[in-house]
Amino acid sequence: MGRPHPPLDDVLDRTEALARLGGDEAFLAEILALFLADAPGMLERIQAARASGDAAELERAAHALKGASATIAALEVPPVALEIERLAREGSHAAAAERCSDLERAMTRLIEALAGDPATRRAA
Repeated sequence: MGRPHPPLDDVLDRTEALARLGGDEAFLAEILALFLADAPGMLERIQAARASGDAAELERAAHALKGASATIAALEVPPVALEIERLAREGSHAAAAERCSDLERAMTRLIEALAGDPATRRAA
């Protein structure tokens, strides 16, 4: 038996996400399902930029992930992605790359919570 999924409320502000969508629960479920589907690719893009040492691509990838995760009112991912984006833009690729492990952990928690949410699974 696998480990339990983190509760969705531990990784995103559902009230804020709903407010951004006019309180539409079905639309929120669809948006969360889309994020869940896109999340692995967004994380792979970060990992590839980190591995290649491409600071400009790391900045762009972190910016895209920051925006997508902020849209769903994720709690942990946007601030870490913002820091990676800033560090990469400033030319501190090594420091940005170090923060990528924190981002991967936050993304794993978010993905697991979304995957464990019945409404998100139904919308997928």
